[in-house]
Amino acid sequence: VQGDTVNKEYDVRLAGGDENEGRVEIYLNGTWGRICKDGWDLNDIRVVCRQLGFSENNLISMYGFSWYGRSEHPFSLTNVDCNGNEGSLKDCKHAPIWNLGQCSSGRKSYVKYAIAVCKARIRLTGGPVNSSGRLEIFYEEAWRPVCSNTLWTPSTTQRRIQYDLDIICEMVGIISENPYKIGANAFGHLPSNNTTLWSFESSLYGKRSRFVGRAGCSNGEYESIICRRNQTEIATEVRIIGTSGHTGKVEIKNYGYWGGVSRRTAENLHEVVCRQLGFDPKNAFRMITPEEYKRKTPVFPKIFNCTGEEERIEDCWQSSLMVYYKGVTRVYDGYDLHVTCDFQLRLVESEPGSKVGRVEVLHNGRWNSICGKFNPRGAVVVCKKLGLNWKFAQPLDNIPNLPNITHSLALKFVSCNPNVEQGECLHSFGRCFSGHAKLLEAGVSCGSKLFSDPKPANQIRIEYRGTYVQLQVQGSLGEWFPVCGTNWTTETSQVVCKQLGFKAHYGFTLKPYEIYGDYQRQIITNLNCNGSEKTLGDCYYTKWTALYGRASPWHETQALECGSNGIQISCVDTSTRPRLVGGQSNSTGQLEIWYKDKWRKVCLFKGLAIDGTRYIKGVKEFNTRAAESACFSLGHKYGRVGTYGAFNKKTHAGKRKKGIWISCSEYDVVQTCKIITRYCSSFLLVSCFNEKPKLVDFVDFEMFGEESRNPNQYYDLAYGILEVDGHEVKKDIYIDLDGHEVQEAIDIDLYICASKFGIKEARVACRQHGFDPRNAAVDTFSHYRCFQFPYTYGGRFIDFVMSDVVCNGDEYNLADCSFNHGDNVSCPTERRASVICEKVPVRLQIDPNQRGQNSGQVQIFVDTEWRKICFSTWNVKGAQVVCEQLGLAHGNVSIYKGNVSRYENHKDSWDQAYWEMIDDVRCTGNERHIGQCNFNYKNNDFYKDSWCFSEWQRKTYWKRCSDGNVAGVICG
Repeated sequence: VQGDTVNKEYDVRLAGGDENEGRVEIYLNGTWGRICKDGWDLNDIRVVCRQLGFSENNLISMYGFSWYGRSEHPFSLTNVDCNGNEGSLKDCKHAPIWNLGQCSSGRKSYVKYAIAVCKARIRLTGGPVNSSGRLEIFYEEAWRPVCSNTLWTPSTTQRRIQYDLDIICEMVGIISENPYKIGANAFGHLPSNNTTLWSFESSLYGKRSRFVGRAGCSNGEYESIICRRNQTEIATEVRIIGTSGHTGKVEIKNYGYWGGVSRRTAENLHEVVCRQLGFDPKNAFRMITPEEYKRKTPVFPKIFNCTGEEERIEDCWQSSLMVYYKGVTRVYDGYDLHVTCDFQLRLVESEPGSKVGRVEVLHNGRWNSICGKFNPRGAVVVCKKLGLNWKFAQPLDNIPNLPNITHSLALKFVSCNPNVEQGECLHSFGRCFSGHAKLLEAGVSCGSKLFSDPKPANQIRIEYRGTYVQLQVQGSLGEWFPVCGTNWTTETSQVVCKQLGFKAHYGFTLKPYEIYGDYQRQIITNLNCNGSEKTLGDCYYTKWTALYGRASPWHETQALECGSNGIQISCVDTSTRPRLVGGQSNSTGQLEIWYKDKWRKVCLFKGLAIDGTRYIKGVKEFNTRAAESACFSLGHKYGRVGTYGAFNKKTHAGKRKKGIWISCSEYDVVQTCKIITRYCSSFLLVSCFNEKPKLVDFVDFEMFGEESRNPNQYYDLAYGILEVDGHEVKKDIYIDLDGHEVQEAIDIDLYICASKFGIKEARVACRQHGFDPRNAAVDTFSHYRCFQFPYTYGGRFIDFVMSDVVCNGDEYNLADCSFNHGDNVSCPTERRASVICEKVPVRLQIDPNQRGQNSGQVQIFVDTEWRKICFSTWNVKGAQVVCEQLGLAHGNVSIYKGNVSRYENHKDSWDQAYWEMIDDVRCTGNERHIGQCNFNYKNNDFYKDSWCFSEWQRKTYWKRCSDGNVAGVICG
């Protein structure tokens, strides 16, 4: 208000913007104040703008384009509720702010106040009525269109689109009713001088929106919107736009506008379209969008569900909105439906009735051969189109004894939707390369079996493919077919090896591998031999079917029945064989292998490379693969590291003995594993099963540590958290931002609760994995034990599968102990059980203040570092343990206080060990190594009640000794 104008109660003004827009301020009790935006809507803005003298046709909703600065004025009014017809805010329902306290809306003061835009800055133009048209914003004295590909992204949900449309329509000054996004460029072309398109951004829950200027638009298409319409409209009119009346883009008339549909949401619509337009639906076929095509009309987000038998498109089920359909959430992506209603093929047979010949296509009134060669899926399409047997369709080329043809076209079939199985589409007709037609003419075989028909008596080979050796049979056209079957025996493999020239007793069936998804062809068989046959052609079978495995959904279904059982064999000497000894049955015990005319024990692999020269990372799977290979050789499906039940202790690992290491790949059997002779003190225990063992039968776990407890190697299997085998998959249900219920599969790592898990339980765990249980200890170092529950939509990635484990210490598997599982699991401490199975390294660091080789400051290797022990709780019993572990005299030991400098050896480099020490270590004197002493992790800040360190960080809070003294030992 300017000049000498006298303000009256309930006068309003716009501040922070210009004469057309800004925050709404009201004059009450002799002062100006803001209005809280709680309850503020378009009807309230209408009253404000009417009160200020603006035309109601130019109103824009409360969500303006930006905020209008901060204000020093207090809030004076809230909960304004007008019906839109009042002459002043005084006539509307409202509440004074002092009766309700502070304004509650929003988190920042500048988004709490009510705003109004009284003169339109956006509009819909170009449509047949004022509630539809091209969305534009007025900026710098010109109207700028809003870009279509910035308003909503491919991942935008329907609820969010509807929300934004409501906001936009309200900004335009239209109360929306079933607003609809038609698509792009529905209302004419853009002016040639208009190069700037704007994007729209909104916050679903913050109730804020804005337009952002951008330099150009990536797709050059503007947004087209209808603000008011009926909820549904059934499309009845259809046309084909193209150079001919029978081939081109399909367009329907919807809401009074012509536009396309997506071929990804309109299966079988092409047949209905051709029938409605008077063409033979048998000649209808979907086509890929031509490269030169430029969209001139929108694509309607509409679903058509047709069987192909309907007379007209209105007989198909039609959706009013496209939300989610067979993996499709967006249709504005170039997948416009194009069709041809005159696609005619014929087969020129090489022999009458053979159903084998050259494929020809009718184009521009004449028959043309097709240059090149179909892929297997194309051959299936052609045979289906010809009405012939398509299950054994096979692509051929240059079939002899056929009449010459002078005209040829390039033609191929590609997937209509590369992301979802929706059949084949025809690529545009094109010219062949010069001379190409004479080199290759596409043909097919549509008979009751493959034309090449590989037979058991045909040539065979063993093909090495990475980690597996695939059995293949050759067809008559020279193609090689992998073989799959569920009852393939060792005797059958021996016949294969015999046919390939190996000795009679050579040949072994390896683990099956996955054919499906890797190969275009395969042979499904139940071939079985007794071992006396000379070739596979002499063996018995009732099924031998050669297929192109991915040629159609039917082929893929057939392949699934057999494709996971691809046959692979190895022509090796079968005299090498495994056995399990010492267990309660021949399916569990210590693994021994007949090697070089003698039964030899298999060493537990601990990280040393197979050549014995270095320690390596990533070796945990070595023992598991050895167990699996041995069990498969023994005729079992599953192999696990460890044993169960009663066990003969005489065969258990003891002192270092001569044994062997075996290195196996994923598909190996014992006969094909690499074997090397070694001395070792721990040997591999194995259990075999024909069905995947349950928790109560066999607790299969691995010790999961981050890095070695041994400073001389990088990796160690002798300690760590007990992670139970089997990443459990749970279906987690959550509600997304749009209120939809969503299921998500979550892989969950399974663990054992540390509560009640003591030394006896640790002995069983170590014994199960082949370690000397006398060295077992409970691992109390926290960064292995404590953890946080990570969440994703409410589902955690880790869980406890066992708790309250109680053992007597003599068992050979945790399954033989008592424990709770399933719904009875309880772990209030949320700590995972962790064990140590070998001696924790210890050493004496030379102390310049002490004399003698058998004395020094005690250091143990923990958390990848040599760390010293504080003197405060150290005693002679601990010193005895250290001296005995080091092999020094320990009958007359003594201790002393050692000092540690901030700078090691008085150098300038910072001594990290000065700060990272271990406090409160107590020993009884009976321990076999320092790791069996008691480490009070709470006193070491190893475990925090409020926060736990991530195991991946591999760092723990250590502390400096309170008195600055560390433990020193003099052995004697």
